[in-house]
Amino acid sequence: TNLFIINLGVTGAYRGIYFENTDLSTIRADSVCANGLNGIYLNNGSDTNTVKDNTASNNSQTGLYISTSAFNTLDNNIASSNPTNGNIRLFSGSKNTVRRNTANSGTYGLWLDSANDNTVDSNTFSSNSQYGIFFNSGSSNTVYGNTCNSNSQVGIYFSGGTGNIVQNNIIKSNSEDGVRATSASGNFVRFNHISSNTMSGV
Repeated sequence: TNLFIINLGVTGAYRGIYFENTDLSTIRADSVCANGLNGIYLNNGSDTNTVKDNTASNNSQTGLYISTSAFNTLDNNIASSNPTNGNIRLFSGSKNTVRRNTANSGTYGLWLDSANDNTVDSNTFSSNSQYGIFFNSGSSNTVYGNTCNSNSQVGIYFSGGTGNIVQNNIIKSNSEDGVRATSASGNFVRFNHISSNTMSGV
């Protein structure tokens, strides 16, 4: 608790920076690149942490990963070229905020995996090999003010999940659909700017 990890460079580790049940700490202005699994990983009840102004690129799985943790903020980070589980992944976490990040050239820009009641705003998810934002189950997430563009498949993809709100986003120039939903119900997609997607807008 109350750790400050600032201006650190980590390359070639198994995990770049790893928190296990660690609260009220700050990870800022670090470079975590080319590590064996994740760049920055908050796990198992690591709550109310701030991850800001970091670069997490070319890690084997995920750039920024929050698992079973709550009330964390990911702000103004760059997560790119993380090939396996997405540039940013929230797994079974709640009430986290993902804001002003750039997540490009991975599998997914952001993967919301059984994650509930999180806020995602003002990010850019571009040039990912599958989806800009991927909802895989999870409910009551709010996604607004983001740009999802030039992804190789879909801008925003719902594969399950309910009660999620997606509004006021720019979703454009994706190689398949702007927004796609399968096995999902009761989600709200409204007031978005959807244009120039190769197959369908929605």
